[in-house]
Amino acid sequence: MPEYSYRDELQSSTIHLQLEDFDASVDPLGITLFWYPWHTQDQKSINLTADRSGRFTFETTANVVTNYSLILGSKIYDLVLPPGEDLTIRLVRKDDGTFVFKSPENPLTEQIGEMISIVAPLDWEAINEKLGGSTDPDTILAVNQQIATQRLARLDSLRKANTYDNPLVYVYGEEFIKNKVRYDFNVQALQKGMSSGQEELSRLLIPTAGTVVTEKPVYNYEEINDLSYQAMALTHECYLQTKSMKGQARKDRYYELYRKAIDSVYSGFGRDVLYARFYDQQMMVEPTATGLIEDLENFLRQTPYPALRVPLREKLSVLKGEKSAHNQYVQQIEELSNEEDNPIPAILEKHKGKVVLIDFWGTWCPPCVSELKNYYPAFAKKYDADQVALVFLAVKSPENIWRKQISELTFSAEHHQLNEAQRATLSNLFGISGFPHHTLFDQSGKLVMAKVGGPGNGLEAQVDKLLD
Repeated sequence: MPEYSYRDELQSSTIHLQLEDFDASVDPLGITLFWYPWHTQDQKSINLTADRSGRFTFETTANVVTNYSLILGSKIYDLVLPPGEDLTIRLVRKDDGTFVFKSPENPLTEQIGEMISIVAPLDWEAINEKLGGSTDPDTILAVNQQIATQRLARLDSLRKANTYDNPLVYVYGEEFIKNKVRYDFNVQALQKGMSSGQEELSRLLIPTAGTVVTEKPVYNYEEINDLSYQAMALTHECYLQTKSMKGQARKDRYYELYRKAIDSVYSGFGRDVLYARFYDQQMMVEPTATGLIEDLENFLRQTPYPALRVPLREKLSVLKGEKSAHNQYVQQIEELSNEEDNPIPAILEKHKGKVVLIDFWGTWCPPCVSELKNYYPAFAKKYDADQVALVFLAVKSPENIWRKQISELTFSAEHHQLNEAQRATLSNLFGISGFPHHTLFDQSGKLVMAKVGGPGNGLEAQVDKLLD
């Protein structure tokens, strides 16, 4: 098996997706490709448009085996690509409107998809039956670890039978199974309404030092997704210790606490990943925390990982005024199909002439709830409702809990719940992977920032600029 390393230089690859027997009158003319980079908590996505022959093309860089997700119609398909290799996939339409992937020249994507369907068939009813309605965190983890043992046994059977000749299939399978334990725990814990036990949830989301992320030849979506939940736990702890502070003093103290938290929990590659994600987030806050630029420049000199160093250096150049920012989301909004389930145009039309802040949040998200209770009242009081519209879009939040929480708020705002189709569309459109997520539009409905800091964390400065 080839040796891949996060320390290697990034290699370029091209993904070609070809719709077989392309018919522009019935086949999709646009698709969305999304992925989760190491350096940022933001999901990255791009809308691709078919050429006249029904081909979509996407160029990317990586230094380990990486997976990408493709939204085609109502389904999500996974693509797996080794660094430096090109991938051509034929999309063959089935009678039910879904597609089959064919890639005879590079069968890794097909083989991994087949392997996962064998070792980890999706059966939530059986999993929930094992849980027995339990909301105990240790029980949920134990059940997921038991399921992982069964999946590893199935994978071992495939290996002994020499079902696949590419060893990457088995390496990917092992990483998938291992990280699915934590991934499913995160999903189930939130679904079980564990926001009532936030301290316990935070403790479980933060792993033991040195066990979170290790260098390996395969990138795994489930592992990197878990980092968002761990960052959520760190954020919650730092919020609790700074919520009584204001202005630059609060910003600087939060910055200091978060850095100390990373150093106390993580080491090696995991430490650098969490630092990269933190710096990426902090660069969006204006004015920045004291010492940020100097600390980030030191980090970029020291980290041996190009997948962290290259994109952060680019973003730092924009922050320092050395380069102009490229806003990919503006282009994606313009290209968004009218058929997409997207509530944003109606919201912007309703509030035309106002600065519009859209806050994506969830009743299960401690930092979101803390922000609503502790920071938004002063923010809402500062701005005239005729000039600034506050719109809150709740994600995966039980109706009764959602209604109760918004009824207890001490400021006026517009509130909606997103359905799953809307959540998927907007997550891809604005790169949402963590919560809370704030998006800012100007008075003409133009997107200003796909992601901006929250109240007390740079948002006021951005709004003031638009009102001047």
